[in-house]
Amino acid sequence: MIAVSENPPPSHPAGLTGEELLSEVIKTLDEPETTSAIIVHGSWARSTNDLSSDIDLIVMQRFGPTTEEVHSIHKTEVEIYRGTLSGLRGCLHTENPLNNNFMLNGLHEGKIYLDREGWAGALKKEAEVIWNRGPSAMPAAEIEGSRRALHKMLAGSKRLALRSSDSKENALIAETRSHQVVIQSFYLYHRVRRQWTTSFPLMLRRVESENPALYELWLQYANASSQDERMRIAASFVQIVYG
Repeated sequence: MIAVSENPPPSHPAGLTGEELLSEVIKTLDEPETTSAIIVHGSWARSTNDLSSDIDLIVMQRFGPTTEEVHSIHKTEVEIYRGTLSGLRGCLHTENPLNNNFMLNGLHEGKIYLDREGWAGALKKEAEVIWNRGPSAMPAAEIEGSRRALHKMLAGSKRLALRSSDSKENALIAETRSHQVVIQSFYLYHRVRRQWTTSFPLMLRRVESENPALYELWLQYANASSQDERMRIAASFVQIVYG
């Protein structure tokens, strides 16, 4: 049984507990003639789900196309990545920008809820080999190109900030670009160091435990009182990425 967070207390539709809701959702989706396996990932697999969490599933089929679907089941949003064993394996072995491989992350953190032929277990072991091996090193040309791109974005933000008194639009774009620099820097920080990446909130939690100084810089950015301060901190992020 998958451990499901019940904090805050359950108030799911029809009075279902979290485990009951997950069971009902999978029962609704399971078609024994075509469904080989179902893997739960995301917050429900990490036991960090709350009443606003959607349910993320990888559904392995014996045949059919690879699709991404969103359904509402028992008034809960359910996101499904559906495909055959070969289709899901192809996604697992696909190179992804900034080392953010959705299928790898899903299989690594996922919990197998149903596995009729044992294929899901085999694919999950395959994913663990890839996870433990880590991503390939970032080529020098790519490192330099990403560095130039971040500095260019930061310079553009500074120019727009100087014109912000004349235009709210310029001020908004300047702020948005500095946000992009910081978020991109987090991804590149992991990419340069040959670490797999995932969603930004999850990377923040990783950085909080692994690099407290970088996380403190993030807190300074999040609480900055002016665009000038944000840009100064954003420039520090760029330096740390390649430091």
